[in-house]
Amino acid sequence: MPEFRSDTNVPVIYGATEHVGRSRLVPGVRVRRYTEDAPGGCLDVITPCCPRIARLRGDWRHGHHLVLCTKHALAYDVYLIDENDGGFGALFVVRDEQPVLARRRTGGWLAAQHPGDDRVSGPEDGARGWTGHE
Repeated sequence: MPEFRSDTNVPVIYGATEHVGRSRLVPGVRVRRYTEDAPGGCLDVITPCCPRIARLRGDWRHGHHLVLCTKHALAYDVYLIDENDGGFGALFVVRDEQPVLARRRTGGWLAAQHPGDDRVSGPEDGARGWTGHE
């Protein structure tokens, strides 16, 4: 069960093993999760909204990490907690933002709107599709 506080400024906190439905992940909600060691001195942690893994790199003891779930359009600040047993826990705080994944489309309608712009023109044969760069 989440912890409810009498002070309305203190958000709801869900435990590390609790399932949190998408409708409950509103700005300010905090969700604890366990971490696992990953190659290269990184930490892996499962996002609260789905079973996707965020790989955290860099300084674990200071500041926070920004994690985005593009599947559910959620942004989190992730703070790492030293568990004093050699491992770390993660505290996800839902941000009041909704990220949008932008992609560039080649050919077709976009090129017709911007004639002569090499950034949006497609291949010579007019094939359409998503590009994996830029």
